[in-house]
Amino acid sequence: MTILKEFWTGEREIPTGADRSVEEYLKKLQKKLQDAHEIASENSDKNQESITSHYNLKSREKSFSVGDEVLILMPSSTHKLLNTWIGPAKVIKLTRPHSCLVQMEDGSTRELHVNKLRPYISRIDHVGIIFDQDTDFGELHYAPTDRETQPNIDIKLNQMPDVLNAQQKYQLRNLLQRYEDIFRNRPGKAKVKGHSVKVTADSSPKRLQPYRVPIVLQKEVERQINELLDMDLIEHSDSDWAHPVNDENRIEHPITFYSKKLTKCQMNWYTIEREAYAVLSALKKFDCWIFGSQIQVVSDHNPLSFLTEGLPPGAKLARCALALQRYELHIIYRKGKNHDNADALSRLPFVD
Repeated sequence: MTILKEFWTGEREIPTGADRSVEEYLKKLQKKLQDAHEIASENSDKNQESITSHYNLKSREKSFSVGDEVLILMPSSTHKLLNTWIGPAKVIKLTRPHSCLVQMEDGSTRELHVNKLRPYISRIDHVGIIFDQDTDFGELHYAPTDRETQPNIDIKLNQMPDVLNAQQKYQLRNLLQRYEDIFRNRPGKAKVKGHSVKVTADSSPKRLQPYRVPIVLQKEVERQINELLDMDLIEHSDSDWAHPVNDENRIEHPITFYSKKLTKCQMNWYTIEREAYAVLSALKKFDCWIFGSQIQVVSDHNPLSFLTEGLPPGAKLARCALALQRYELHIIYRKGKNHDNADALSRLPFVD
């Protein structure tokens, strides 16, 4: 338009040897520019798709749920150009498809994009080393003790005998997942009317003798009773028609004693190693009676009570802690002066 204006106003002379007018030249130039723009736009889209596919080759869709623990990418406190992962923080709300409201460790909240979040996985603080040749502490057995964890459906189905084929296992898994509220560990309530039993005036309750629950089942029975009480499915009753359960005070009574002589090499062990070896030897001695039960070990050696709470330092203690995983064990401390029933044989009065 500027060139046309200059020609029309006389500021620029029209060349006499031109084979086409200025209007035709500008129209052709505009057409070439439009064609170049279309070609550039098409090539730009193709290049962007290629770069995007290469950039997102290993990318994964991130998704979080309320209650998940995450790490947050935040500017470093030591350098303003560096970022560092801090946390853990907790997701308290999903605000938008790719944003989360996160509660920081100090209680403050921030809304962050999922690109600045990643799942938090707690790590093991230390690694213990054991010696395969050290056979004093017995063989190692893995025996999980967490009975409250809901079993994984896929693992249980894979461990089943070849009674069901793959298609039947797939149908069974879908059925269990679809009706998860029915196939659960906690019992529910049936939506039926209550009932009452009328007895005649001359009837008398049948006196049932109270029975003792086996030691192996006492804690499980107590747990189930407390669970039913918490869900209001049963209640305490003083009725003569109630079924009695005997609940007696526990008094410790020694029923047997066990001892073992240490070798010269074992006598040179640390005290806690000898104490741990004594516990493991006694458990192995009475394994056929106590395996599968919840066991409480009472010791007058206080450091021994921390043996099963983590992986202790030292190869012998680490192997002992792993060997004790075979049992559902809880070690408590009791002062030696209050430990007479266990040490009765070694504390007999001396008579001249």
